[in-house]
Amino acid sequence: MSLGRLLRALEVKHRVDSFADRGVTRWGNKDIYPVIKAEQTFIWSDFYAYWMTSGISMSSWTLGSSLIGYGLTASQAIVAVLLGTLLASKNAFLCGEIGRDHHLGYTMMSRACWGLYGSYLGIFLSTMQCLIFFGVQAYFGGQAVVLWLSAIFPQFLRLKNTLPESSLITTQALLGFLLYFVFFTPIIFVRPHKLQKYLYCSVILITLTCFGVLAWAVHTNNGSVGNLVSSSIKISATERRYRMGLGICSVAGQYTGSSVRIADWTRFQKTRRASIPAMLTAMPIGITIGALLGVLTTSATLQIFDGELIWNPLIMLQKVQHENYTPTCRALTFFAGIGFTSSQVFINMTQNVVSAGMDLAGVLPKFLDIRRSGIVIKGIYWFHWCLNWRAFLVFFLCTAPSMPGFVVNINGNSIGKAWTRIYQVTWFFGYFSAALLYCSICKASPPPGLGVQEDMPEYIEGVVVTTEEIETVSTSEHKSKHAVEVSEPDVA
Repeated sequence: MSLGRLLRALEVKHRVDSFADRGVTRWGNKDIYPVIKAEQTFIWSDFYAYWMTSGISMSSWTLGSSLIGYGLTASQAIVAVLLGTLLASKNAFLCGEIGRDHHLGYTMMSRACWGLYGSYLGIFLSTMQCLIFFGVQAYFGGQAVVLWLSAIFPQFLRLKNTLPESSLITTQALLGFLLYFVFFTPIIFVRPHKLQKYLYCSVILITLTCFGVLAWAVHTNNGSVGNLVSSSIKISATERRYRMGLGICSVAGQYTGSSVRIADWTRFQKTRRASIPAMLTAMPIGITIGALLGVLTTSATLQIFDGELIWNPLIMLQKVQHENYTPTCRALTFFAGIGFTSSQVFINMTQNVVSAGMDLAGVLPKFLDIRRSGIVIKGIYWFHWCLNWRAFLVFFLCTAPSMPGFVVNINGNSIGKAWTRIYQVTWFFGYFSAALLYCSICKASPPPGLGVQEDMPEYIEGVVVTTEEIETVSTSEHKSKHAVEVSEPDVA
């Protein structure tokens, strides 16, 4: 087979119900174009399931450990989680607009901001974040598989480690990690607009599991959570306030990634307001509940394990198995392992795989769609050389001041206190300074087509409309108000 025939065979097959006149091009396929009416299936309760899946989870459970490690008290850590997630939820509300109005995802929003070629930077950063967090969540998922396998098979619980210490993983953990992918891979083939029923099951399982673990810990500790865990770090009141700010920024930053990409899910909503209630309530409340469960359970088990601090519930339950391998223990840890496994599967699917899939589909849409990534537009967004210099300028200007403090935080060297303070409140500094600076630059040097608003549904629902007809209608609607250049980019 020749290379040309091989490439044609690998191209994404076009669906006749999705922009039939455009087909699969270098800039779009069925996963990039606006979602058709038949796939706009998410209602308000589905978005509650979506946010609660990532809210009550391993990630939120362990949030308290890092915040208390900063020097915060348990109560301050919970307040920081709530405030940080409230900020992230407001960001989700803003970034979900393109999905609510036009049923388009993050990839198209990135192109509008950075330019068609410039969007590759935004897509690269988003995809790298998804890959990193995918690995973290998959590792937790492997630990969950180890937990329920150990409950079923005593031989697996006592499995000898045959890997060298330098591998930084045991035979048991490696097998659990590989088996996690056996359960995870089939889920990739479920289209995003059909995931709701699985999300409901996952939310129910993980909620029962987390509250069950807390109930066990309190019961075993004579009906009390004991003294709440606290930091051993002694800091001044001023330093504590800045570290509180650092905690809020840390939480807001951790969940801003998923909130920025929320258009990948709001594009599937059935009505325009379906996603808003859950976005503004379930996200902050769910994550805060998850963090609170982690703090309370760790506090209760602190006395059970003679002062040993164990934040990871999977490690904690594996320790219980080794110390008290009774039929009751085996049954309870089995169901807990199933609950955590389900959670890790669908967190990775909703927060990482779908987003990364759509991002990568935007890079090579002729060959990649959502499924393949998991395993021709002409107009105002060409800017100059397909790059929006405004976005790049703001990105680097607002990122640079936080870099000295970031580097010091990693290598431990000393630096001027001002740089450290900027890093500690980097979310506030970067978010608001970037918004103000970008709006100011666009006011001083307006990008082409600023203020143009298009309503697209009449061009989507299976109706074959040619590109020329769309451009003719668009031009006639806005010619009196806007002068929009729609020429090809000035590239060699």
